[in-house]
Amino acid sequence: MLEGVRTNSAESLLWRATLLGATVYSVLVVDDQKDLCETLVRMVNELDHAAQGATTALAALRLLADGRFDIVLLDWKLVHELPHGDFGLLQTIKRCWPDIQVIMVSGWVTSDDLGSAAMQLGAAGFLNKPIPLDRLGQELERVMRKAKPQ
Repeated sequence: MLEGVRTNSAESLLWRATLLGATVYSVLVVDDQKDLCETLVRMVNELDHAAQGATTALAALRLLADGRFDIVLLDWKLVHELPHGDFGLLQTIKRCWPDIQVIMVSGWVTSDDLGSAAMQLGAAGFLNKPIPLDRLGQELERVMRKAKPQ
């Protein structure tokens, strides 16, 4: 791989992680605002993890069914395409893929408002938008360490 050239392919990230002994997480970003979804995907890739994005619940479910993800970054205000209100997609993910860690993301409510309800339904974490890159990296690591203790 050429120095200074960044690639977002999962294969190259896994290759590099193997060489460096690092862990690469596979992250699905779900946000109904396309520009924010793309920004979060880029941020996850900058942290040397593999990311894909979805702007609808249905698209997210298709990607989840077709792939293997460690973490889902799920926007709380996602357009409701599933039952159960704001937590419909969270509940579906935890029921169908219980090992996937879900981090709720919101620019509208505080972690206190959302956190306890989301945690009771299986969310592993919560982030307020805008999300600084270092905070995103810390939360990804925290959630995965908690899910897979050494």
